[in-house]
Amino acid sequence: MPKIRGVKPDYWTDEAIVDLSIPARLLFIGLWSYACDNGHLQDKPKQIKMRIFPGDDVSAAELLRELAANGRIMRVDGWIIIPNFTKHQKPDKRYFQTCDKVGCERPPADSQRGTRGGHDESTTSARRGHGVGSMGPHVDGEGDGEGDGEGEMKRNSRPKGSKTEPPERFDEFWDTYSHKVGRKKAESAYRSALKKPGVTPDLLIASAAAYITWQMSEGKHPQFTKHPATWLNGEHWRDERPARPAPESRVQQHLRLAKQLHDEEQGQTIPFPQIGGDR
Repeated sequence: MPKIRGVKPDYWTDEAIVDLSIPARLLFIGLWSYACDNGHLQDKPKQIKMRIFPGDDVSAAELLRELAANGRIMRVDGWIIIPNFTKHQKPDKRYFQTCDKVGCERPPADSQRGTRGGHDESTTSARRGHGVGSMGPHVDGEGDGEGDGEGEMKRNSRPKGSKTEPPERFDEFWDTYSHKVGRKKAESAYRSALKKPGVTPDLLIASAAAYITWQMSEGKHPQFTKHPATWLNGEHWRDERPARPAPESRVQQHLRLAKQLHDEEQGQTIPFPQIGGDR
């Protein structure tokens, strides 16, 4: 899941950064957002291109090679490692994110002080002393991040005792959406959807019910049904589907057959007996 990071003003004038091309400087910053809190992310140039430069004619593969040659990143066994990342970015330790890379772990418990609720003096002093390092100068990012990460990072559970109520009528939406996958992601996507103009719980619940019913009528449920979070993030409540005729009830079938018989009888010609005629 992407996270909010910060950039110091002197990043732009640091000699090691100035040696990079402009796209490489921007890509480097983009990597911080998609790296876990230990500075790791999967080395997938195509995926990185779509995340950071989706509409630009640049080669993420070439830019990654430039960053590696300049010492800004290391590329090892399918992973990108950002050196000294933890020295420059100080996320809220309550929501520290790790990834699937072997050896990627949370910091020791005794180092997890200095959260948003109250920074200790040592943490504050350390932040004041940040300078230019091999990662490049930038400020401490404290956001816990929002985004559509694809499973690279594992968000740790909230601290014990925290009580976060689900959004308005989310439980009703969840019950309606019979393809139940990824409740936490769905809850976050549902909360974001409610912030969009004109979107209400009634709209989301009714649209979800219509979508599930449609999938079932098409024989596509559940293996081809979108995950709840995907459906919400894609704003699929706005989708239009061709209308399907409602199934005929037994009464309607009988009425149709009766009318058909009546029409057939009306169309028959009753022969009149011949008078006289050939003998």
